[in-house]
Amino acid sequence: MYKYANYKYNGKYLNNLGDHIQILAIDELYKKMGLNIEDLVYIDMEDLATYNGVKVKLPVAFPLLRYNDNGIAGMFSSNIEPVFIAVTIAKWFLEEEEVRYLKKYQPIGCRDEHTYNLLCSYDIDAYLNGCLTITLPKRKKRSTQNKIYCIDISDELKNKLPNEIKDNAIFLSNTVNGQLNDATNFAEARYQKYQDNASLIITSLLHVSAPCVAYGIPVVLARDYISYRFSWLDKILPIYSVNNYDKIDWNPLSIDIENLKDDVIALFINRMKDDSFFSNKEKVNNYYLNRKRNKYVNEHFMKIKKYIDHNWMDKNEIINYSIWGITQVAEMIKKYMDDNYINSRLINVYDKIKGKSFQGVLSKDISESNSDENIFVTSQGAIIEANRLEKDKYKFVFAY
Repeated sequence: MYKYANYKYNGKYLNNLGDHIQILAIDELYKKMGLNIEDLVYIDMEDLATYNGVKVKLPVAFPLLRYNDNGIAGMFSSNIEPVFIAVTIAKWFLEEEEVRYLKKYQPIGCRDEHTYNLLCSYDIDAYLNGCLTITLPKRKKRSTQNKIYCIDISDELKNKLPNEIKDNAIFLSNTVNGQLNDATNFAEARYQKYQDNASLIITSLLHVSAPCVAYGIPVVLARDYISYRFSWLDKILPIYSVNNYDKIDWNPLSIDIENLKDDVIALFINRMKDDSFFSNKEKVNNYYLNRKRNKYVNEHFMKIKKYIDHNWMDKNEIINYSIWGITQVAEMIKKYMDDNYINSRLINVYDKIKGKSFQGVLSKDISESNSDENIFVTSQGAIIEANRLEKDKYKFVFAY
């Protein structure tokens, strides 16, 4: 007999509070199933592949961006039964072993349409589910809800803010550097602040905009470029890009999504209980697919691809390059170079874990690198560490 599981996580270098609101959203959904939170098994995200505790059923509602030797097929231990409910996959290809693994656990709920289209192209039964944070409960009205929060907005957008907003808004970041004593509790307090005090949220972030729409807070969602990760949320909420910042409605109303919440909640419960869920699946899928689409970018790979295409225009050029950070972004770089530059060669791999194999190359510590290497830096931890180094001595290209 299995138990139900959720994630726990505390980043060593930084904590994106959006990761933790997803954990809290799953807790809320379990409560709607009638489960006691105390009975759940919490598994650290770093330990999913090696978990050796009691057998559990785990809702997979996070981006599958980590690298494993067997790709997605190596992300979860045999003691975890994954229920793929709202996954995101950044890359545009799957390995045969990944296809077999996903078919074993289909249907696969996808958070975004890029992932949905990718899986469908491999004849994997998939549906578009959106993010589970839109199921969070609506807030109660309070007299204190009179503050405007600007959360991780770009300088370009900041310059477009009306003076009455710019002069009175509270500017925050949803990213906290370093470890926290209890990152999820810290995130819960931050999101409670939004619920208790916000009259308007202005943000570029998925996991600020989606939860706050669920709370019933008016939201302006604006990003210089619109990520593929938002290719579902534009059904619910206008997403402004740098090309139409002048058209932003600075006085939006809250959006009623209570009926949608009911459908997504019911689908989650049916999936976790192995009940018949096909009618719910199609209802949610069709709701999100029937929308006007934006122009999306893959921000995980956009900067690196731009660098490669600009600097190496000769497809027959002999190119040696290195990667710092064994991630799915590293996979994308290797795939792109192999497909487009026949004389390219991955010469070094650097990672916090030495001796790890990536595409036949064993990882080393960055201290062993040479100043003349083209080094693609692919993980947030590596980017933070790289910024501490004397960057003029290195040829770094950052993924973010």
